[in-house]
Amino acid sequence: MDILETLKTLWESSGFHSFLIEGGWKNLIMIVVSCVLLYLGIKKKFEPLLLVGIAFGCLLVNLSYFAAGDTADALYHMDLWDNFLNPASDKYLFAKKIEINGKQVEINEVENFQGANPDCINFCLTTIQGLHTTLNNPRENSVTIDDFAEQQVVLIADEAHHINSETRDGGKQTTINFNVGEANEETTNWEQTVMRIFQSNEKNMLLEFTATADLTNPFIAEKYYDKIIFDYPLKRFREDGYS
Repeated sequence: MDILETLKTLWESSGFHSFLIEGGWKNLIMIVVSCVLLYLGIKKKFEPLLLVGIAFGCLLVNLSYFAAGDTADALYHMDLWDNFLNPASDKYLFAKKIEINGKQVEINEVENFQGANPDCINFCLTTIQGLHTTLNNPRENSVTIDDFAEQQVVLIADEAHHINSETRDGGKQTTINFNVGEANEETTNWEQTVMRIFQSNEKNMLLEFTATADLTNPFIAEKYYDKIIFDYPLKRFREDGYS
């Protein structure tokens, strides 16, 4: 590997690379706003109890987006991962003992599906920005598009409104014809990445969860008109007294 390739790999594996992917500029703006609020609260003593708390929370939320790699982001969301992987969690999603056809099944976290035990339920926990970067810049032992083509995979997408940018702006649901194994195929946004995975195997499934689906957008409404299983938006969530 030459020096330029090494520098390219270093840049793409850094958190700063996330500034250049879809939506990254918005988080950059919020980080700048957080710093301004911290300056006003700490240096200028302007409502410090209010501004410092707001700025610190805003900074944490937006810095998590730029975590260098999936592991750091996973650490930020350990409570979510516990729901899938920790039987001691109050919100654990599975029975403590799972049997299918009389055989006990284990829950495993894997980095990719190539060496995964087919008799287990295998989870590859990641973020959409991390997955997008990884598939476009594959590294050793990372998940690849071949994983999703050769295995039957269920994609579980939280905050799924983030993967509708092309539909929302272009007014057309993404349909991509990818030849698996061709390294020169590159997706340019998160929605294309998800659709590339989904379409790589006809038996793959995609489950999306969001409380803020913009169904007032006619293109998004058209995309989901026959696909919504349960509609419980954030507005109703708050009206029902939850927080």
